[in-house]
Amino acid sequence: MKIEKLLLYYDAFPVDLLTDTRPEFELKNYENRTGEKLSEQLKRDGQKEPIIINANRFDAKVRRVPSYIVVEPGGCRLSAMRQLNWTHCKAIVLTYNFMLSYLEKINFLHHKNVPVTRKDLGDYFTSLESPSFEWTERFLTS
Repeated sequence: MKIEKLLLYYDAFPVDLLTDTRPEFELKNYENRTGEKLSEQLKRDGQKEPIIINANRFDAKVRRVPSYIVVEPGGCRLSAMRQLNWTHCKAIVLTYNFMLSYLEKINFLHHKNVPVTRKDLGDYFTSLESPSFEWTERFLTS
């Protein structure tokens, strides 16, 4: 099977399906954004850009790294969304075609999503210089 990179956009992804694997102290360090709590900014402005969900799986026998789902960048926003009791958020999942059965198993594919092409990627971000766009672009080009 040829390995292909996939991008899936969700307009309403369930927040409760996501777990950020970074330590709590690291998330708290990024809680403030230009002096304003991120939760206050989200409450006022809403979600401007999708969070990025990196869904990848390494072979534990080869690299000794288990399967993982990481919200990166966007873990701080996810934490703020939870503080605000949001149930859904905009999200883009970065993954590979061999991960589809795993994503199905953990209910990621049970929610309405749209495949995103590289050409249309910029439509989902406020700026082509945003960290989320750059992260996604790096995934596609690496």
